[in-house]
Amino acid sequence: MLSLYTSTPGGELHWSTSQTLNQLYGSTLRSSEVASLETRNIDGLVESIRLDIKVPLQPGEAITGVDFMTFFYFKLSSQVTVSTEAFVHVNAFYPMAGSNLTVMGDLILRQRDPLTLKTHSYDPLVQFSDLATLATVEPATLMAAYYQRDVRVELAEEDRHWRQGGLAGSAPTFGLTILVKVPKQRVEYVPGVLEVLKFSWVQYYCVGAIIWFFVGLFRDAVFEHQIVDTFVQDELAPDAALAGPPHAFNAFHMHQQ
Repeated sequence: MLSLYTSTPGGELHWSTSQTLNQLYGSTLRSSEVASLETRNIDGLVESIRLDIKVPLQPGEAITGVDFMTFFYFKLSSQVTVSTEAFVHVNAFYPMAGSNLTVMGDLILRQRDPLTLKTHSYDPLVQFSDLATLATVEPATLMAAYYQRDVRVELAEEDRHWRQGGLAGSAPTFGLTILVKVPKQRVEYVPGVLEVLKFSWVQYYCVGAIIWFFVGLFRDAVFEHQIVDTFVQDELAPDAALAGPPHAFNAFHMHQQ
């Protein structure tokens, strides 16, 4: 959904990819061209998204403001399952007329609490087939509803470039370019019992092996150097009674009874 504002008071141009919404725009509708490009990594996951929108202008129209909203489908399916929308909203106004606005940023996952193992699924923020009035797609209304969600995907680390101009040329156009990166991110979640046991036994084994090693060293040192009183008895003797009482040793002296 794209809204352009001209330097003329009350001058607005609108366009969207929804035919139902375009009908509601009425006389302010301005047909536009849109192109999209996705870049994927070797794992088949989306790394970046590029949107290019070109809006034809009438001679004398000067664009000073842009309000743009779009949605990206976002899904997690590894440790936890999340199905939601990434809501990107760009609102920019400038004192000088411009011919192009470029917006760059990262799609960042926002979560209020660690995710549980249940499926987190959210309905589309806008049901375009059921639109009755433009008030349903007001930016403030959509943002208020979106921020009620516990799991959101937003455009962060945003950078903008406004190119001045727009009055020269026989067929002026206004261009909007959106460059979005999808970086690797940390997801906080509550692991299940099996996952906890899977990783905990390895940790317990490692700690136990270290403790057992040092206990063995201490035991060998105690018996080898006779640090405490030690009684030695030959179990292979034919008659323990004939062998006499056992001998007592310690680390510093020996008494024979």
